[in-house]
Amino acid sequence: SKVYTNKKALKGDADGIFITENLTQYRTGLTQKLADLKYNHKIFAYWTSDGRIFAKTTEKGTKKLIKNYDDITALETTTDDDNQQQEQIYPQVPPIRTAMRTTIMAHIRLQKHK
Repeated sequence: SKVYTNKKALKGDADGIFITENLTQYRTGLTQKLADLKYNHKIFAYWTSDGRIFAKTTEKGTKKLIKNYDDITALETTTDDDNQQQEQIYPQVPPIRTAMRTTIMAHIRLQKHK
């Protein structure tokens, strides 16, 4: 548990070191969907803690516990505290498959160590 608690310190590590939790196949699918939303600038952040999945739509937004795909759908249509529709700050970016992005990132990390 101490390892996962301190994994945030590795964020942006120059050596490309990171720690991921061993999630169930279903929860891994949820995180992959959240990764796509983050990549497309539809959410601000997502993370796991003790097997639970959390997400925020804006930097100052409230963290939401993600238990299923309905929770993710709700994130996409959520409103902020002023009850105004979230505005999209970033331009649309063509989607990239999570597996492809993971492969690309792994390749980049390997190249850094050569």
